[in-house]
Amino acid sequence: MLSIRKNYIALFGRNEFENLNIILWCWIRNHCLTIIGSQIPPCINLIPFVRGYVKKSVKEYKTCLEDYEGLIYEIHAETVDLTNNFYNKIIGNDNKVISYYNRILNTDKFEAYIKREISNHVFILLKSLHSVRLSGLKERAILISKNPINDFMLGYMEAKYGVKYKIKHVFLLWEPFFLCLYYGWLFIEFIRRGVVFNKSIKDYKISKEAASGFYQKTLRDDIVVDNIKFKKSDLLILEFNNRYQDRVDNFFKEANKRGFDTVSVPELRININKNIFDILSFYFLLPLATYLRLLLNKKSYLFYYIFLFHKRCFPIEVLMNSYRIKYNISSINYDDNVTTIILNKYGAKNTIFNWSDLTAFKGYSYAFCAHNIYFTWSDIHYDFHSAYTFIDTKINIGCIFKQEFNQAIGNKEKIISQKLNIKNGGKIVTFFDNSFDDSLHLTSSFFLRYLEIIKEFCRNNKGINVLLKPKVDKQIVLRYLGERAAEYRKIYDGLTSCTNFFYLNPLEFGFEEALAVSDVCVSMGLNSPSTVALICGKNALYFDNTGNKCHPFAKKYENIFVFEDKDLLFKQLNDILNGRFTCRDVISEKEIREYDAFDDDKALERLRNNLYELTLSSQTAHQVN
Repeated sequence: MLSIRKNYIALFGRNEFENLNIILWCWIRNHCLTIIGSQIPPCINLIPFVRGYVKKSVKEYKTCLEDYEGLIYEIHAETVDLTNNFYNKIIGNDNKVISYYNRILNTDKFEAYIKREISNHVFILLKSLHSVRLSGLKERAILISKNPINDFMLGYMEAKYGVKYKIKHVFLLWEPFFLCLYYGWLFIEFIRRGVVFNKSIKDYKISKEAASGFYQKTLRDDIVVDNIKFKKSDLLILEFNNRYQDRVDNFFKEANKRGFDTVSVPELRININKNIFDILSFYFLLPLATYLRLLLNKKSYLFYYIFLFHKRCFPIEVLMNSYRIKYNISSINYDDNVTTIILNKYGAKNTIFNWSDLTAFKGYSYAFCAHNIYFTWSDIHYDFHSAYTFIDTKINIGCIFKQEFNQAIGNKEKIISQKLNIKNGGKIVTFFDNSFDDSLHLTSSFFLRYLEIIKEFCRNNKGINVLLKPKVDKQIVLRYLGERAAEYRKIYDGLTSCTNFFYLNPLEFGFEEALAVSDVCVSMGLNSPSTVALICGKNALYFDNTGNKCHPFAKKYENIFVFEDKDLLFKQLNDILNGRFTCRDVISEKEIREYDAFDDDKALERLRNNLYELTLSSQTAHQVN
């Protein structure tokens, strides 16, 4: 007798092994499935007889909490607290596996790695549990993997919100199979890469991922090269697999054309030398030993994070086994813990410089990051998150954009008349957009709403020149909007029909130039452009109706700098343009110095000077001679 086909909701977390297990559980029983949280695991495509079932019977429920004002920011803060609470109560500071990895890798940052991975899971699950609670789906049967993190989260949500979820636990089966998957990947990786024997090792002072290209004025992949302290030959440009791979490929090719030494890390061969036995032990023997230890201690749910750790380590290990690097400039201001740990293993350091306002909100986005050195504009960018980060040294250098801004100020009239081709001499308002995603605090709906506001301002102020400085080009925007691309095209067509509207191609027009020519700037969300503008002495406002009250300006300068109501925003813009209000009359010099430690424009010089001194004093304890 056939069982009745049921329609379950599945709460997916970060662990793709567990997510795959739930899909297989439903496939065996021929149940329908609605997934909330993570996407369908990509590895499902490796199982031909399950692909058809997934296509017909599994669908994804898009989680978007923007209708609940401020909730996403609460979830960000809760994620940090819950991660720390779970780690302290369930895992414990005396965990032998974490202590062992710290010892063999000569680091104190493996805790940061584990906490970051747990926080990824907690953040996804928190959003999903809130979505179920608020949408009324809690009355339906919910599948969730049985593990301590999920139990902890369910207990928290039910206690805090008085909700009772109809939970059916799915136990993870075939755990040794997932261990086999790791070894299968490792074997394929060795075969795919190939080997080279005793390759001579070249030294570099600095390495950096090809992440920014060379078209921007300040944020460039060759930012440290001044041909005095750092020459081209001191810098190694790296290529990794990247979510923006088409752009990165172009940046990497451009680095080659410009004569930089480059390495494609995914294609790098494994250097067979005396260090190879250490590598084989770490990647072949240690995962099995760790799995068995976790199994005995009833903590096998942590093996997924160990699996990811070894998988992510391997490319960095292969790189460091073939090159001596003293300092790497990270392109990731969070979740770069693996790179830091493996660099440190080889005596190198991972450093990062502050390229944006880091006080938009507290919580998950910047939690549990681990870098050796953090170059910040000023104290607040570090202090805002220091309670839950793993940074060895913080060095203030000032706002990195001021040098190019001051140069652009000197060429302001030329930029306006020649580059912008504005001949009417009217006032200029520049709107800056930002990254968006329905899983983030700034959603696609908010992005489109922001563009509508720009269009309305254009039509109501035909004597004002209105500039839009996008973060990325239109093709990337269209790709991320997906089904909503038609809405964007319609709004954009409306903007371009306004004779006073100017679209600034991000590949051709610098961020600093946009600031320099503006009489007033407006940021989408509580984000960097307006903060940099205020630092540089410009009038600047923020528009954010997502419920963000975390930024220090959100309450102090509500309806002065920060606006949720577009009509109040328009009124303040007109007051500024007509000389009735100036931002510098309100914000103090002390507040500016909190965001920018120095009143000069020598931040990049300080960055290079500090890096240069560090490279001179660094004795790279590379394990291979």
